[in-house]
Amino acid sequence: MANEPYQQGAYPPAVPPTTPGALPPKVLLLKWPKVLGVIAIVLGVLGVLSAAWGMTGGDVMSGFMRNAPPEVLAQTERIRGWMITANALGLPLALLLLVAGIGLCNRRRWGVATARTWAVLDILLVVFGMAITWLLLQASFQSNPPIAGGGSFMPVPQVVGMVCGMVGGLAPPVFMLIWLSRGKIKAETTTWQ
Repeated sequence: MANEPYQQGAYPPAVPPTTPGALPPKVLLLKWPKVLGVIAIVLGVLGVLSAAWGMTGGDVMSGFMRNAPPEVLAQTERIRGWMITANALGLPLALLLLVAGIGLCNRRRWGVATARTWAVLDILLVVFGMAITWLLLQASFQSNPPIAGGGSFMPVPQVVGMVCGMVGGLAPPVFMLIWLSRGKIKAETTTWQ
């Protein structure tokens, strides 16, 4: 039975190594580059779609708002330019994140450099966006104070919304910078092509 020829589809027994000495160490590929890369690609694609909608969606929304009160229309028109600017700046950053994700998935050093560049620029964009939002909300509440007697009191929901927006906006780039700065991760990425 041992001398019978192998049937089609059957596997021969494993052959021992033919070179003397210890077996080469088994290379374990860590999974984090693929996981982080896929997340970056997904967020990059969503960012591109969001920025594209943000730059063109105002025209669509203005058609729906024809019957809105004049104050709402004036406020919307006042912030429209800022929204288009923020989305125009966000579009290349989303593309940069998409490219970084592809580089990380393929274990390329340029993917790490691109991810770091994206993170720093995204932090700056989030801070810029929050500053503009703060100024626009302040102007809105000074012209239409929510409390009698005027003043620039800003209601708690708007402040909480701004803080949550800032934390949510800063979390991905800060995480990326911290993760890629870890010694173990840096040691691994220096071996990449």
